[in-house]
Amino acid sequence: MTTETTPCVLLVDDHPNTLHLMREALGKTGAVILTATSGMDALRLTLLNECALILLDVRMPGMDGYETARLLRGAERTRHTPILFVTGAAEDEEALLKGYEAGGVDFLRKPVAMDLLLAKVTAFLELHRRQREERRSHQLTLELERQQENAARLRELAVLLQNEREEERKRIAHELHDELGSRLARIRLDLRQEGSGVDRAWLTRILAQVDEVIGCVRGVAVSLRPPVLDQMGLYACLEWLAQSFSASGPLQVTLGDHSRNVAMEEPVKTALFRIAQEALTNAVRHGRASRVEFTLTRAARRIHLTIADDGAGWNGQAHQQTSGMGFRGMEERLRPLGGAIRLERSPIGGLQLVATVPEPESRP
Repeated sequence: MTTETTPCVLLVDDHPNTLHLMREALGKTGAVILTATSGMDALRLTLLNECALILLDVRMPGMDGYETARLLRGAERTRHTPILFVTGAAEDEEALLKGYEAGGVDFLRKPVAMDLLLAKVTAFLELHRRQREERRSHQLTLELERQQENAARLRELAVLLQNEREEERKRIAHELHDELGSRLARIRLDLRQEGSGVDRAWLTRILAQVDEVIGCVRGVAVSLRPPVLDQMGLYACLEWLAQSFSASGPLQVTLGDHSRNVAMEEPVKTALFRIAQEALTNAVRHGRASRVEFTLTRAARRIHLTIADDGAGWNGQAHQQTSGMGFRGMEERLRPLGGAIRLERSPIGGLQLVATVPEPESRP
């Protein structure tokens, strides 16, 4: 069998000497040369090999070249394989027309001029090579389009799952903070009111434990989704985030006052808040920053969230962020909103992350 990269030429003639001469002449083409002495042999070889070209003698005993050509045209594998008829000098126009109707694309007259044979076969092989490259290019294009479609579906699914996860966080946070927190607060109040007849030390311990549980419940609720984000908006939530990080360690987080009046849709404020959370975590974990500045502005019909730190800087933290899942997660959050994100050198010495989202009327 022939290989996929090496073209195959099939010579069909009932005269072994003619086959030998043509095969010798076509050896220069680099193609695999197959030979058959009858139409039946030719059909059998085409079942096993994909041929770039078939040179078919017209006058053969039994099944002649025209009948062989019609059978080749009727088979799916050889339907588009070019056929060159090799015919005697005495063939008239009617015979030539019969050959074209049978599927031939050209004729060579006997005795075959080997230079002409080589030139014609070389031209057909070049055409076959180009067609094969076009098919391969087309297949690659289709495969690329399929992969892009799959990637788009995966991004859509990721966005859907992200939105559902955010809604679930909101629901659980609400139930923890409002429902469970309220019940615990009532239990605490009941204990204080009804505890006059019990041991004071025991009551104090129980109240302390209830207070601790209330604090844990509210902490979990806030970590899932801060209520201030839904109640007061992104700026207030960024203020809370800055105060929380500043109070829990050496990191000092500040927020520009001129950003207060930036209103936005629910998906935008959620995406920017989660990006701010991730950026602060990266500044501490990878950048070893001691100072972070938030800026939230609106300009040119776009909302801009800038997070600058004084950490390890461009060569250190930037590489950690762009190569990790966190940065790609930030990009995926902004993609459905038409937003973008970039990293650059910070004016305070470290890394600066800029997330931008177009206002609704500016989105494509």
